[in-house]
Amino acid sequence: MMNNNNRNTGNRGGKRVTEYKLRKRYSRVLISAVSFAAILFIAIVALSIATFGKGGGERASQTEAPVPAETDVIPADTDNLGDEIMENTTPVSQTDNPETTAPETTAPETTAPPETTAPPETTAPPETTQAVQNYTSTSSKGYPIEQIDGVTYVNGILIANKSYSLPSSYGTGLTGEMKAALNKMYQAAASEGISLQTRSGFRPYSTQQTLYNKYCNRDGKALADTYSARPGYSEHQTGLAVDINSLETSFGQTPEGIWLATNCHKYGFIIRYPQGKESITGYQYEPWHVRYLGVETATAVYNSGLCLEEYLGIDSYYHD
Repeated sequence: MMNNNNRNTGNRGGKRVTEYKLRKRYSRVLISAVSFAAILFIAIVALSIATFGKGGGERASQTEAPVPAETDVIPADTDNLGDEIMENTTPVSQTDNPETTAPETTAPETTAPPETTAPPETTAPPETTQAVQNYTSTSSKGYPIEQIDGVTYVNGILIANKSYSLPSSYGTGLTGEMKAALNKMYQAAASEGISLQTRSGFRPYSTQQTLYNKYCNRDGKALADTYSARPGYSEHQTGLAVDINSLETSFGQTPEGIWLATNCHKYGFIIRYPQGKESITGYQYEPWHVRYLGVETATAVYNSGLCLEEYLGIDSYYHD
């Protein structure tokens, strides 16, 4: 009996060992199958990605192909920007790829700039100045009044007063003839013990403008007009006038002022704004202000006892 039991027990133990081996074998097979399936899945996915990526790359290249056509349109748009294009430090033509831009679209754009720089605009000013500024008339004394390039001459004498102005660009300094005569007069005065020196000489338009505006702000325009010329109307801009020594009316009673009034015509000068002629010259008495006319004309004006406006038969007032 015991032998049969032992035999049965041995049989059951052998069966368990067999079942354990079979399960272990099945597990290995299952693991191998799963691993194979996983590898196969990864391979399929990788292949799909590679295939999709290739197709995507082709599609990407297809979408990038139209880009040159869009850049070709840029010059046509930027032509309408005007000054903004001029401010751009990198011109559009330099940023475009010359191999991708089509010649047909760029050719009209290269001819556009000449249309914006029209030559007639640069030649227009000379035509207008010649048409407007040159004319001839006659003074009340019968002297010819000529205006040449904006400068007025009465009987050949350059005039700058309240009626006749100068171009803003006129004048570069005292004329050579005037400076020579001035030095000769100074030397003659010095030989007689009279000291004369220039207080104010040539004055350009811009300087006169600054001075006049300052006087207007300080004293008002009406009063400033009695002693200061408006810009473009000053004799100092002609290069033929200077102020000497003092800018006080009392200078006329000093030895220097008396000598100047009595002798300046001998060297080609006149006291331009004499006393008692304020309503004619348009300015107050200025014993310090002399104007060069040349010896012959200056002597004739001095002997006449007239101011320059009276002598030539012209007026002096602002026509506004």
